[in-house]
Amino acid sequence: MNKILCYDRAAALFYIDPPYFRCEDDYGKGMFARSDFEVLADILAALKGRFLLSLNDTPEVREIFAAFHIEAVESCFNALRHWRPVQPIRRILCGPFSARKQTFLAGGLDETAMEAIRSHGRTGHPLGSAEFFDKLEAILGRNVRPRKPGRPRKAGDTL
Repeated sequence: MNKILCYDRAAALFYIDPPYFRCEDDYGKGMFARSDFEVLADILAALKGRFLLSLNDTPEVREIFAAFHIEAVESCFNALRHWRPVQPIRRILCGPFSARKQTFLAGGLDETAMEAIRSHGRTGHPLGSAEFFDKLEAILGRNVRPRKPGRPRKAGDTL
């Protein structure tokens, strides 16, 4: 959480995905305590920048982060989704949203745009125009465009 304070600026945007409430040891024993949720809420309240927090939807989480806008969503994402089916879980997205952002979350996009966002959310690939990818690759100094699945073919590989 010290990193949040270190990088906090008016133009900063933080995506925060701590362990789920009642699953504090999932990142390692002693790495995150239940009391750290209250500490996190205090830090977020004092931010100069903006944030999006993702947590499981429990009464305790809603109470701790009641000062912020909370949006409930269902998610099927799981790191093990390729090996076993995943039941939808209810979680919250929490942040200091403006009225314009609340309109966006309430369905301010057409179905084509929403499907593109869903598709990229499932794959983890960035979504944007060619110009966006050009700028992102220039900043990062590496390729971020989606590639064909599987290993690259070597000379001499046959189909």
